[in-house]
Amino acid sequence: FIGELVPNPGTRYGVYLCCRGDPEQLESAALHLTSTGKRGFILLTPTNRYWTARLRSSIETATASLMSLEEVVDLADKGFSASAGWRSFLDTRVPKLTTKTPPTTFPTPHGARWNELIIRFLTGDTASLTLRDARLRVSYTDLGMARSDNANRSVQWEMLEKFAKGNGYYEPQYQAYKEREKQQISRLGRALKTYFQIDGDPIVRDGQGWKTAFLIRPEGWKEPEEENWDVEGQLLSP
Repeated sequence: FIGELVPNPGTRYGVYLCCRGDPEQLESAALHLTSTGKRGFILLTPTNRYWTARLRSSIETATASLMSLEEVVDLADKGFSASAGWRSFLDTRVPKLTTKTPPTTFPTPHGARWNELIIRFLTGDTASLTLRDARLRVSYTDLGMARSDNANRSVQWEMLEKFAKGNGYYEPQYQAYKEREKQQISRLGRALKTYFQIDGDPIVRDGQGWKTAFLIRPEGWKEPEEENWDVEGQLLSP
């Protein structure tokens, strides 16, 4: 793993470099990536000389991309630069940013309260928002939580994700970070109030930590099934 490609907010690709000079070893590397559930990544190799039909099929199945350094990098006078092959990938595979300006605030129903809001993370960059009959799928940029210097996720979005992983509760683990994280939580609260336009505090103190006044769930969360009991107190099969 050599890093992430973030061509625009809400879109990211894990980039892997494999320098194996043997077709079977390349296939094994691709199989390892796909078997761990990785999708949408970029596998780079120095050359396409050792690519096989099985390797291409494995990459396509994972909706990933197979690229060689020969086709995506040019040697320029002052170093390396992206070639036409790389620009072609960006043009054909990367989702285009919509020209429609996203809403600066959520279409919050009149009189809505924080305890009616449900936030569910869909990926590390997106979430679904539900408030009564109003529903949106948003990215961190829609909530104004993108860094100004590189358009990556801001500290506020990462803090919101921490609350999701705790199902609405977060407590700093290190004493040295408490004051800093208190300030981050305060900024997150202000950002949520600005976006949703709901009265009251979206995040409140709870013991040694904080809890959200709304329901929030992490990526991949499945609500537990309700247990059914008969009149004699016996658990019924689902």
